[in-house]
Amino acid sequence: MPPTTLEAGIAMNQFPRDFPHRLTGFGGDPSLDQAAHRERCRKCPVILLHGNASHSAHPRYGMAAMQAFLKDAGYQDCEIWCCDYLGENNTAVVLPDVHRDHIDAVRSFIDDVRAYLGVQRVDFIAHSLGCGMVNGYLRGLQANGEWNNTDHRLAAAGTFVSIAGAQYGLGPASSHEFRTGSQFEILSHRFGDVAIEDTPSGENDSSRQIAPVEEWKGATAVDDDQVSYVAVIARGDFVDQQHRDTSRRQGADLNKVVNVGMGTDGHEKVIKNQPVFNAFRGYLNRYPPAPPVVFSVDKESGSHGPDLQVTVTVSPAGAVIGWVARRLTKAVDAGFLTESVAQTQEGALADGQSLTLAQDGAWEVTFTASNGATLERAYGVNVTLPEVTILTPDDPPFEGSLEVRTAASKGTVFHSTDRTRWLAQSNPVIHETTTLYFIAIDADGLASPVVSRTYEKKVVQFVKATLTEHFLAQRLDVFDYVALTLELGGNAVIILYFIDGDWVRDPGTPAAPGAPDFAIGIGSPAPHGHHGSQPGAPRQPEISCDKPAGVYPRAFHATISVPGDGTLAHYTDDGSDPSDAGNPQRKAFDGRQRVSIRGNGHHALLCHAKDHAGHEALAAFGWRIDDGRYPETWIAPSAGGHFAGTVRIELCPSAPCAWTRYTLDGSEPSATHGEPYTSPIVLDRSARLRFRSCSPAGKLEPVKSADFTVRAHPDRLVFASDARGNGTLVARPGGEQGREQVLVGTGSMLRIGSAGGESRAILQFDTSALPDNAVISHACLEMACHARTGDPWAGGRVIRIDVQRGHFGASRTLHGDDWHAAATAENAAQVGRFTSGTARSGDFSAAGLAAIHRTGVTHLRLRLAPVADGQPDACLLLAGGRRARLHVTLAGPQAIPE
Repeated sequence: MPPTTLEAGIAMNQFPRDFPHRLTGFGGDPSLDQAAHRERCRKCPVILLHGNASHSAHPRYGMAAMQAFLKDAGYQDCEIWCCDYLGENNTAVVLPDVHRDHIDAVRSFIDDVRAYLGVQRVDFIAHSLGCGMVNGYLRGLQANGEWNNTDHRLAAAGTFVSIAGAQYGLGPASSHEFRTGSQFEILSHRFGDVAIEDTPSGENDSSRQIAPVEEWKGATAVDDDQVSYVAVIARGDFVDQQHRDTSRRQGADLNKVVNVGMGTDGHEKVIKNQPVFNAFRGYLNRYPPAPPVVFSVDKESGSHGPDLQVTVTVSPAGAVIGWVARRLTKAVDAGFLTESVAQTQEGALADGQSLTLAQDGAWEVTFTASNGATLERAYGVNVTLPEVTILTPDDPPFEGSLEVRTAASKGTVFHSTDRTRWLAQSNPVIHETTTLYFIAIDADGLASPVVSRTYEKKVVQFVKATLTEHFLAQRLDVFDYVALTLELGGNAVIILYFIDGDWVRDPGTPAAPGAPDFAIGIGSPAPHGHHGSQPGAPRQPEISCDKPAGVYPRAFHATISVPGDGTLAHYTDDGSDPSDAGNPQRKAFDGRQRVSIRGNGHHALLCHAKDHAGHEALAAFGWRIDDGRYPETWIAPSAGGHFAGTVRIELCPSAPCAWTRYTLDGSEPSATHGEPYTSPIVLDRSARLRFRSCSPAGKLEPVKSADFTVRAHPDRLVFASDARGNGTLVARPGGEQGREQVLVGTGSMLRIGSAGGESRAILQFDTSALPDNAVISHACLEMACHARTGDPWAGGRVIRIDVQRGHFGASRTLHGDDWHAAATAENAAQVGRFTSGTARSGDFSAAGLAAIHRTGVTHLRLRLAPVADGQPDACLLLAGGRRARLHVTLAGPQAIPE
C-alpha cells in the first residue's frame, strides 16, 4: 500500500553516509556530509526517543509527528535525530531489563550525534520508555544496572522534555524495572547524596517553576540552572492509569497536565498534539550552536610571482582558521602518486591577516576552520606550474565508447578513475559512466592541480520486475495487469521498456544475450483463469476474490477466499512473494480474509494457498482507485538513498495528469518552474529531488522530496570489524532444562574452538557504505591469528562462517541466544588451516553475498566443529577490531538488471 501522508513526509531509516551509526532510525540530512551539517546547524539539535513496543517510524508511537512539529517550528533535517534503540521495525514489548540492556546503545548514539555535529549540548524529547532512557543517559546508568553518577552526561543536555514517561514506575503490581518501589526505580531518582532529585543541574529557583501541585516544585544542592526540564502528564492515558502522576518530574521548569484521551489512545495522541508541543516549544534551543566559521582567500590556484602573500577573509569576527603549507614535488611511481616534501609551515589567521610563501617552488596550502570546513589551493611561487585542460565536453551522454582528450601546458598528463592508481595517458578511452581525474607533472616534479569531469553513458531505459511490482509502480494499467497475470502468473518477471512516453514489452531492440524477456515464477496459474488447475494436472486450491478488477472512485473492502478444508493461505499487498516463508510482509489467513483497499493509485493482492495434500496455487488481484482528488506521485527508488555511478529515478503519478515537474536544486516545482517529467531521470550527482503533479482539473499535489547521494562506482571495499560489536560466546553445561549455559565475553581477542567450553566468535561490520545499487560479485573474510592451543585443524576441521543480515537474535547487543540464532546464510564460507599469521576464507556463497547488509551492519559467526570424544581441547585466539576485515568486490554497472 502507498504510505500515508504522514509516513511519506519523513525519510525513515536514513542517516548521512558518513555518520558512524550502529542503530537504524532517521536523522540529519542524508544529502549532506559532516562539514555541511556543522555549517548549517542553527538551532540546538534535538534527539527524539520513542517508547517500548515501538520504533522511530511506528505508525502510532513513532516520531514522525514530532519531527513535523519541529520542522514547522523552523528546525532543519540536520537538527533532528531519532534512533531505533529496540531494533529496526520493532513492535514487541521488550522486558524485563530494557533500560540496562539498551543504555549502552543509546549512549553511543547520542554521543555520536554530538561528535558528528560538533556540539556540546543537545535537546531531548522523549516519550514513554524513552524518558527512562534519557534519564539513564544523563545520570550514568550502566549495563549492569548500577547508577554511576560519575559517568553522568548533564553537560550534554540543554532541555529534556519527558512526555508520558513512567518516572515513578507503573505501580507496585508491575514488575522488574517498572515496579514502583523497586531498587531500580528508587535509585533512578537519586543523584549523589540527594535521595529525590529528578532534575539534576536544573532550575535552582523554585519560584520560577510551573506545576499544578506545589510539592512538585523545589531545588536541591545539585541544581545550577544549566539544564531545562519539562514533564508532560497525559491524564488517564495508558501510563497514568497504572500509576497516577508517575509522569511528573519534581523540580522541573514545567510540569504540565494535559487531557488528550484515555488509555493507549491518549498515550498516542499526546505526542501528536500541536498544543502539547506548543506548551514546551519555548523551552527548546536554549543552547544554539556557535555560528559557523566562513572564510575565503584572495589568491586562486596557479602560478604567481615571488614572495606570494595570501590574505584571508573570516567571519564571524574573532574567529580564526588554521593553515598548513607544504613545498613539494610530485611523481608517479609504479602507478601511485608520490610526494617529496621539502618544507612545511603552519599557523593560524584571523580576518584580514596574511601568510607569506617566500621560498620559490610548488606549494599546497590547506586552510581549515574549527567547524571542519577546508579549502585547498596549489600555488607556484616564482615558478610556472603545469596546467591541464579537459577538451572533451561532458554533454550529451555518449554511446559505445568515448575518447576523453586533454591538453597540458607542459609535462606528462596522468589520469585516474579513483585518485589512487594513475596512468600516463592524456586521452583515455572509457566505456561506462566514469569520473576521470587528470594531473600534469613536469620533469622538475612541479604538478598542476587535479582537475576532473564526469561522463555519462547513455543507457536503455528499462525495468525488470515482477508483474505486480510493475503494476504497483504504475507501469501497467489494471487490465494489462490482469491479462498478463492470466497469461504468465502473478509471480512472473518481465522487462518493460520506456518508449515514447509509454511502457512496452517489445521496444524493437533485442535484450542482452541469454536474458529472457520474462520468467514464470512458482505457482503460475492456468492460461484461462486466475486460479484452478490445468487439465491432467494435480488439482490446485481455488483462490477467489469478490471484487473484480477495475477502477473505483473510493476506498473499498475486498474479500479473498480459499477452501475451508485446512488449506493454508498467505497474502501480501506490497508486491512481495506470499509463498516465501521468510517474507516478513506476508499475512496468513484461514478460509476468508477481508482487506481494506484505500488511497489513490494502484493496489494489488498476491495470494498463495497450499492444501493438505501439498498442492499449491498463486493468484493475483488488482484495482485502481481514483477519487478525483489531486494525483499522488510515487517515486522509485522510494525515499532516495545512496548509489554508485548513476541512479535511475521514476516518478509515477496515480492518475492521468496535466503535468508532473521536478527540480534538483531544492526549489519548488510549479506549472512554470522545474523540468517536465517525460522519462526516467538518470542522476549522476548527489541532489535533493523535489516533485509534484497536477490533475487535468488543476488540483495541485503538495511538493514531495527525496535525497539521493551518488558517488563514483568503487571496484572493491574493505570493512574493518567494529570492536564494539565483536565478542565471544562460550557454551558450558549447566543451563536450564539441560541446555548449555552461554556466556558472553567482549574484548580485543576472540576465541573459537574448545577450551573450558565450546567457543564461537561474533564479528560485526558496518557495511552501510555499500551503494544501494551495488552488485556484489565476491566477498571473503581476512583474519589474524594471535595464538592457539592444540591443533584446531585435527580431523579435518575448518572454521565455518555464518552470515547474518543485521544482528543475530532480537538484541542489538551480544546475547547468549546468538549462539543458536538462525543465520541469514549458514556455512557461507570456510577457512582452512592457517599457514601464517593471517588467513582468508574462501569466497562467500551466493546466499552469503545476498546476506551482506547494504544499509546497516553485517554479523559473522565463526565456529569450529566440536572436538571428538577423547581428543584434546584445541582453540584459536583471533585478533579482533581492525585486524579482522571483510573484503567485498563489486561488479561493474550492469547492462541488464539481474
